[in-house]
Amino acid sequence: MAPFAYDLIHFVRNELENVSTGQHPTLTRAALHYSSANQSASVVMSACKFNLGSTLAYFDKTFLAEDGDYQRDMVFYSAARLIDPRFVACLNTLDVSVLLKSVPFLQKAVECTSDGHTVMAPDEALIKPLLDEFATYNLVSHELNAAVVTHYKESNIYKRLPGECDFSIAAFWRRQASALPAWAAFAKRVRLVQTSSASCERAIGTHERKIGETKRSALVDYQFYTTKLSFDNQVSEK
Repeated sequence: MAPFAYDLIHFVRNELENVSTGQHPTLTRAALHYSSANQSASVVMSACKFNLGSTLAYFDKTFLAEDGDYQRDMVFYSAARLIDPRFVACLNTLDVSVLLKSVPFLQKAVECTSDGHTVMAPDEALIKPLLDEFATYNLVSHELNAAVVTHYKESNIYKRLPGECDFSIAAFWRRQASALPAWAAFAKRVRLVQTSSASCERAIGTHERKIGETKRSALVDYQFYTTKLSFDNQVSEK
């Protein structure tokens, strides 16, 4: 899901904005559905548009602002699109280099000489193999069926999700694993990144309910086991 998260979040934001300006068909249907003798459809629409103002402000502050709570996540989600050859077909080496430098697992801790603290900086030793293979990757991406790339550029995010089109990112990287080993390994790591903590929270919540105070010492072991089992299953599926 990570390769689609960036575009999906922006798509949701655009949909919210369309509703707030009265340009979304869903708004009209909702207004007609909830209208009554005491409250006309136009009043309902006005209330919806007014209430969405604060929602959009929160969305922009949280996801899109440079100091937003999810700014680092958004930076990674933007870079995660690199494993989609349809996206890469539109990029050059400089674009790719900038995006790769923002990926957390392609960074290393570097000590600051001024105060002795460590900061995360791009690890050129990890990035170089990807840049070395980029010319081949870019060539392969341009060899995709032109209709596939056009579909990616012109369709909304829901039409790019697995099952909604004929193109499969997973199948693409299975075919290219030998020709592009560095990128195939990178793609595997990106696809293993969870864009939601829901599954982990459900697992922890389940154990919290089942284990009483007399068995608290075993809780951490059970949680670790569940998380490790889930990770192993994802690896075997990929």
